[in-house]
Order: sequence, then structure tokens, then C-alpha cells
Amino acid sequence: AIGLWNCSNNRIINNTIRDIPFGYGVELYNSHGNTIEGNFLLHNDWGIEMQRSDSNTIEANEIADSINDAIRAVKCNFSIISGNTITGSGWESDYEGNGNGIFMVGSMGAIYRNLIHSNRGYGIYIESIFWNNYPADESYDNFIHGNKIRGNGKDGICLVKSWQNSLWDNNITANHGDGISFDFSHNNTAESNNISKN
Repeated sequence: AIGLWNCSNNRIINNTIRDIPFGYGVELYNSHGNTIEGNFLLHNDWGIEMQRSDSNTIEANEIADSINDAIRAVKCNFSIISGNTITGSGWESDYEGNGNGIFMVGSMGAIYRNLIHSNRGYGIYIESIFWNNYPADESYDNFIHGNKIRGNGKDGICLVKSWQNSLWDNNITANHGDGISFDFSHNNTAESNNISKN
């Protein structure tokens, strides 16, 4: 629907994007310093996707009933993902691994004060990319604060091969996996989180 390729310092604000059967509601590739704010994305194939795009802000959007993931970042650094409402992702997907609220690979940023609930997959999933046991694109130094994560189909927050992340003051309840899971991840801090009924 809206695609930014090699674009910087743009604002995508207060749009309604719905029923895109193939592709992304909003897509950024090699695009930096953009703001995606106050949009309503309903029942799109994928919600918002960023690749090789740094210093972007995704704020105060409502992303509902995405067929696959709601927000997806691959090789993106210094992202801010805040104040979004993310619900109902993945229930129509043919792939059990899809349907995550926020999915980040080889990326670093701040994820705070989002409401993430009733998605088929993970609430928040962060992973580094390794080739032949060597890190190729690392996910580290993510700040995950003040999110409300509930009723998702897998773990509330899952970190895989990721380090030096701070998870603080999140409310993680009634997910169908662990509240927080660490897999081959080191030097992370989880503090003052409310974790119950997972």
C-alpha cells in the first residue's frame, strides 16, 4: 500500500490501510529517519515491515488482524516502536511460525508502552542471525519497557541468540508459552516485570 525505498525523513500519519491481500500495509527498505504514526492497519497480509532501515519511529498505530506478522524489522537499528496496539495477527496464516506482534531479526531499538494481545505467535520475538556459528547480524541492546503483552499463542517475549537487552516493567499475562524466554542469550536484564498465568 505505502512503500518507501531509499527514502529518508518522511512522515506517514493518520492513514487507513486495509485488506491488502499480498505484501505489506507499510514497507520500508533502506529508508532512514521516517515516522509512521497514528495509522489504522486492518486485515493486511503483513502490517509494517522494515529492512535495512535505521532510526525510524513506529508510534501510536493500531494494527489489527494481520494475516502474518504485525511489525517486522530485519537488519534495522535505532528503531523506536511505541504506543502501538497490536492484536489478532496470524490467525489466517498458512504458516504456524507467523502471527507475531513484533518480530525483530538482526535489529536494535526501543520497544515500549505497546499493547500486544491475542496474536497467534509471540508477543515480541528478537533474534540474531548467525552464519557458520559466527554472528552476521546481531540483535542486542534492545530496551523493552512498559508493554502490556497478554493472550498470545506463544511466549510473551522470546529472545534467541540475543544479548545485553533490558526488559523492565512489562505486564505479561495469560500467554500460551512462557512469559519471558531466553534461548542461547547472555547478559540480559529482566527487572520489575509482572508475569502471571502464562
